[in-house]
Amino acid sequence: MHHPLQSDESRSADFLPTPGERDRLVRAEQVQLLYTKAPIAIAATLINAPLLVLTHWNVVAHGPLVAWLTCMLLLSIARAWLTIEYRRASPSPLVESRWGVWYLVMIALAGIGWGSAGSFLCPQDSFPHQVFMGFVLAGMTAGAVAAYSATMVGVLLFALPALIPFAVQCFFAHDSDFHLVMGAMTALYLILMVFLARTMNQTIITSLTLRFE
Repeated sequence: MHHPLQSDESRSADFLPTPGERDRLVRAEQVQLLYTKAPIAIAATLINAPLLVLTHWNVVAHGPLVAWLTCMLLLSIARAWLTIEYRRASPSPLVESRWGVWYLVMIALAGIGWGSAGSFLCPQDSFPHQVFMGFVLAGMTAGAVAAYSATMVGVLLFALPALIPFAVQCFFAHDSDFHLVMGAMTALYLILMVFLARTMNQTIITSLTLRFE
């Protein structure tokens, strides 16, 4: 005798994704999470980049400041355009990875942009401005952990180029103990942010995997 409950279970089992399909769905959800938080990351750049230029206007040559700010604003516009196009396209999981690669490229460019500020826009003779630069870079990295933790690659592509140049600047460009301490704190902060991002990333992947299982 055919049991209706067994029939329902067998029919629902036909719709369960295979391990390969599940992994593809998880990756697609990771990309979607990146684009969902894109407006926050863009807004952080649009606020902090002009603020950094304003505070350094009297201690750094205007040409590099204007050039750097222009590049960061153009990058923000490109990221906003990419986010709009992604939402308009509503891509399937089969092509989601292409959008993920483009977004990771944007993240890497943003990290390089902020790292260049720590290298070239950090005044050599103004310790308060150097401290402010460190705070800005640390804040942007913390925001990156929150915005990009859906994938560890995204966090690393931003955090490493954003903080390492500033830490190196503190270690080797100055001789005072304060700069050595600031460089050590920056390196320690980077390590802590990477571990925090790893924990958040594992939680996100576990949650997505359980959803599709």
